[in-house]
Amino acid sequence: MFTTAEMTKIVLAGTIDELHDTLRLAANLNTIHINEYEGTEMKLGTPDQNADEISKQLAKMRGCAATLNPKADDKLMSAPIVRRGLSEELSQKVNDIVDSIQEVEDMESQITQNLESISVLKNLAPLGLEIEYLRGYDSLEVSIGIVQNLNNCRLALTEIGNDMQEISSSLGGKKGVISVFYKEEVAAQVQKILATENLITIQLPEEDGLPKDLIANLEKDNDDLAKKVADVKNELEEWNSHNGSMLLGGMELLERDLDVHTAPVKVAVSEHAFVIEGWVLTDNAEKSKKLLSEVTTYVETEDFVIENNHHHGHGEHEEVELPPVAFKNPTMVKPYELLTDAVGRPKYGRMDPTSFMFLTYPLFFGLMLGDLAYGLATIGIAWWVNRKFGRNELAKLASKLLYYIGASTAIFGIIFGEVLGFDVTPTSTHAPSWLSWMSAIYPHHHWHLDLPLNIVLAYPFHRVSGNLEDLIIITIYLGVAHLALGMIIGFRDVLKEHGLVAAIFEKGSWLLVLGGGFFAVYSFIMGRGSPSPEYAELLSNMGLYGGSVMALGIVMVIIMLWKYEGIPLPIAVGLGPLECLQILSNSISYVRLFAVGLVGVKIAELGNEHFFHPFAHALSHIGHDPITIIISILSIIIFFVLWIAVQLFALGLGLFSPNVQAARLHFVEWMGKFYEVGGIVFTPFGHKQNYVEVE
Repeated sequence: MFTTAEMTKIVLAGTIDELHDTLRLAANLNTIHINEYEGTEMKLGTPDQNADEISKQLAKMRGCAATLNPKADDKLMSAPIVRRGLSEELSQKVNDIVDSIQEVEDMESQITQNLESISVLKNLAPLGLEIEYLRGYDSLEVSIGIVQNLNNCRLALTEIGNDMQEISSSLGGKKGVISVFYKEEVAAQVQKILATENLITIQLPEEDGLPKDLIANLEKDNDDLAKKVADVKNELEEWNSHNGSMLLGGMELLERDLDVHTAPVKVAVSEHAFVIEGWVLTDNAEKSKKLLSEVTTYVETEDFVIENNHHHGHGEHEEVELPPVAFKNPTMVKPYELLTDAVGRPKYGRMDPTSFMFLTYPLFFGLMLGDLAYGLATIGIAWWVNRKFGRNELAKLASKLLYYIGASTAIFGIIFGEVLGFDVTPTSTHAPSWLSWMSAIYPHHHWHLDLPLNIVLAYPFHRVSGNLEDLIIITIYLGVAHLALGMIIGFRDVLKEHGLVAAIFEKGSWLLVLGGGFFAVYSFIMGRGSPSPEYAELLSNMGLYGGSVMALGIVMVIIMLWKYEGIPLPIAVGLGPLECLQILSNSISYVRLFAVGLVGVKIAELGNEHFFHPFAHALSHIGHDPITIIISILSIIIFFVLWIAVQLFALGLGLFSPNVQAARLHFVEWMGKFYEVGGIVFTPFGHKQNYVEVE
């Protein structure tokens, strides 16, 4: 599981009339990654004649599903049953439902139009005129609308004289609705006055009659339409409850069918034959070959073997087409494939970092967040995500990842003795009474274990106070060990692809710099105190040998830059030591494991100090007179809300920042020592089972 899955080349060929059955079986097997044909000797195939019909039917069903939002059964449905329903009655039911959905949309559209008409008629109603009297004049022009200041408008219009007549009514305030009847000779004057008052023209409806009567008719019409819409929607909901799962199953089968019917566009075909080239997992190669041989004239498989390029770095070599990359991790490790894919698939044959992150990612995350309550909250979020979006494979993996980091956070919360930023260990004096029971899980006497290299383990581990320096040392050591692991992985990859010499210079040199530099720095720091004579001698030897190993590593780095990277020797001599300083930067970067966690703890502690303790004080000193009681209740509510807000902020920051920092340590510091992106994702042709069993 520490490397990508081994691949086997597969070639299928046969007569053109075997193509459909071959693709159908390949889709059901879901094991073959088909390479799209890019040659010139043959041509690409075309979708068969059933593809258009299936596409139309699928579009209808997708439209129904988008409107009805059907729910699937908990168990996978039988493919023959869904197939039978799809061919017999489901298609007609879908057509009927499409008609019903269209009917609802038409009625709702009519209701909207009626409401718009009612809005217009309500503006016209104050005029008290039938609609037909507001239009259709041969010798007069009519302007109807709403003006911003009705009194000013009427006053200005009276100056025109008998060539104009207006009928108006106030709409409240200065606004009013006005209809002006005027001769063509004074049209310019009237329109200028109306424009000055910002006339908003009203478009007259086509109906005749008094606006209030038309409003009553439209409102009655809307009531009738609303009842019909409700009846049809009830019918749709009832249909959805009985047929929704079958609708989803039918869509899935049609999607599978459409994939098969359109797959020839990836295949090389001639007038009488076809050829399919692709990749299959080596573990599935024999089974796939045996089954496909029953429907295809020719099936051939060949295991892919990576040849060592011992001349790495010395000129060009022939590029070999590498297979696609598939993971082969156990089920419990699969959530961490999300992290690997965030960077990109590794090159084929390289080490897969996923299984290593299964251990280190939650370790780093838990070290940073490390609070029992926040860990349980993260587990609760994971449960909700899985329950809400459990059918989505990506969401399911994300929820499992949250479970892992939540469990790690809770475990480290117990080790640190932290719950919501409170110290719950026996020596604490600030933990509230409802958390004081947790002190029983800790020993009465502080337990600690001294290990070599000044490593101190303790239970409880007071990372904020007593064990802060111990935590800093542990995080640095974790960084050195993590970087060394990355370099060892890189050594293996280069050894496999380019041989021992290349591996020694490309990765072994960095291991020597890291290991020798670590012991040299350790001896220098520890020797500054007053060690015993025996320990001082040990430190002296450690510094001598460590420094020598580091110097050898630097020389090897210079040779690597010169011989393998093609950098001129004088430049390599100057660049080598500078490159090696990056190792120090990488190691120090792991100190963020304590720093990020310390910031999170302090935020929670500030919330407890400034809001929880005043809340608890107000709760225990409510008072007796009405004014004091009211003030106390308001204080309790305010302090409690503020405390919860700080805790939610700390939780949100705790989920975001440690994830970002843990990802950075893995993606930048660690994977930068060995990881090479370039793999194509292994995408087997076929459908996964979401609602229906594979046929």
